[in-house]
Amino acid sequence: MPALIKILHLEDNPSDADLVKRTLQRANLPCEIKVVDSKIDFQNALKYFSPSVILSDHTLPQFNSAEALRITNVRKAAGNALKLLDYDKVALFGTSVFHTILARIIILASGMSHKVKLLNTKEASVKWLNA
Repeated sequence: MPALIKILHLEDNPSDADLVKRTLQRANLPCEIKVVDSKIDFQNALKYFSPSVILSDHTLPQFNSAEALRITNVRKAAGNALKLLDYDKVALFGTSVFHTILARIIILASGMSHKVKLLNTKEASVKWLNA
C-alpha cells in the first residue's frame, strides 16, 4: 500500500477546498487533507499535522501564500539548525529584550518547544539541562 500523503490546504473558500478534495479522491491518491483558512491554524497545522505537501490559495483576507511560504521556510530552517546540533535539549538564556525575543522566535519557529527552553540565568539553564 502506498504511503499516505499528508496535504495541508490553505484555502478560505469551502467550494474550492471541496473541488481539490474530490479531484484527489478521483485520482485515488492515498492522502489525508487538512484544510485551514487562517494564519494561526496554518502555523498549528505545520506543528501538529506535519504535512508532506502544502497547497495554498494565493490570497486570503488576512493571510497570503507568500507569508505562508516564509513561515514554512523559517520553521524548516530553525528546525534543521536545531536538528544539526543533535542534542536532547537546548537551553537559551539572557536577560535583554533582544535575547528574549530572539529566543522565542527560535523556539516557536523550530516547533521544538519540548526540547528548547528560554531561561533567565545560566544556572537555571544548567539545572534544566541536567534534569
